[in-house]
Amino acid sequence: MQATRYNSAIRKTAAMLTCAAALVCWKPKIDRIGNVGMPAAAAAQKQSAQDEAGIKKRVDALIIQLDSTDGVKILRAQHALEAMGPSIIPLLLKAMPTAKSNGSEQQAQIILTIIQLGEPAIPELRKCLKHADVIVRIGALAMLNSLKAVNRLGSGADEGIALEISGLLADNDERVQNAASETLPKFGQAAIAPLVRELGNTRNKANAFAGAALSEIGAPAAPYIITAMEKDDIPTRIMAEAALMKMGKAAVPALIKGLGNKVAVVRIGCATALGGAKDERALPALARAAKEDESEVVRTASSEAIALIRKGGAKPPGAKGVDSLKPSKLVEAMGSDDAATRRAATSALMKMDKAAVPALLAGLNNRNLEVQIASADALGRIGDEKAVKPLLRLVPKGDHRLRAAAIEALGNIGDRSAMPALIKAANDKDDLVQKTAIAAMLRIDPNSIH
Repeated sequence: MQATRYNSAIRKTAAMLTCAAALVCWKPKIDRIGNVGMPAAAAAQKQSAQDEAGIKKRVDALIIQLDSTDGVKILRAQHALEAMGPSIIPLLLKAMPTAKSNGSEQQAQIILTIIQLGEPAIPELRKCLKHADVIVRIGALAMLNSLKAVNRLGSGADEGIALEISGLLADNDERVQNAASETLPKFGQAAIAPLVRELGNTRNKANAFAGAALSEIGAPAAPYIITAMEKDDIPTRIMAEAALMKMGKAAVPALIKGLGNKVAVVRIGCATALGGAKDERALPALARAAKEDESEVVRTASSEAIALIRKGGAKPPGAKGVDSLKPSKLVEAMGSDDAATRRAATSALMKMDKAAVPALLAGLNNRNLEVQIASADALGRIGDEKAVKPLLRLVPKGDHRLRAAAIEALGNIGDRSAMPALIKAANDKDDLVQKTAIAAMLRIDPNSIH
């Protein structure tokens, strides 16, 4: 009996030793996947992370060699980087600002390496425009700028790349916005359409960067900018006019033609921009507009432009153009029966930005419903939080158009304190109020409606 127990203990011990030996033999395999029971997807993810870390370590080491004084070492490092393919481009771009100094040999070699990768580098650079790292996005823009300058982007790619870059004009980082604005003019005609579309995009002041890029493109962009002014969109008109004025004399031929546009507010903008350009070529066309145009505001704007050209900025005696009115009078003008006057008054108030807010707040209590609606809309576009409480008072009752205008303005301002009132309005019996409230809530908080 004792022998049996002893033999049984020996067998158990032997089995344990066998298992231990097996575990020792399998340890390398276990280490590779982390744990024996780890799911295949998790194991692959860990292996991928390890591979990426290895690639980064290799790239970093080769980048250091690019700063060597040994030409052979530099050449070998460059060839090794090229052999790794376009997928390492984000790592190369991220390394550029850490080079010893601007314009260093190391930076130059990194740029040359990317260029040597040729056309396969282009899709990777385009992907880098959406990279989470700001430095990578800026680097991608710089590289696309350089490749465009030496005609290495390939045929037919300009329009697609320009469209993708235009999306960065609303980037959350101002450095990216500046880089995009400086890169797009290199694409010339291909960049005009996406830039014109961005003139109405007020997110992160994308329209200002778009206007700067368009003015840099110059004369080819002028007719498209003038056409954009036809839209019933105040931010687009303001930025379009600013871009044309910044363009100066290059825009004059297109502006002269614009004096014959069917939309009065476009004619006003063209006359104003011509006055800013101070080019005598515009005098005959302005004289005709000052005498014959059907809109009093256009006639006045043309007369003022003539005075600016002839007398270096002096306005004609008694000129009463919309731009010369005080904010309170401009608010009243937003209720004019003349559409051109209404648009010009609103445009002038928008140019004043927050300086117009007191007059617009008073406009919410104007006896003219159209002035009230226009004031609410303008306050929403300016985005001053001082307007939140006065606008909230308009939401519960009154004319449904005014309520909807106040709700839309609150959505544009984006103050979360408006949410309770908007939630109530989202259940309103009036269809316009209800839909406007839902849209405003989504602007303030995209997750507010499930």
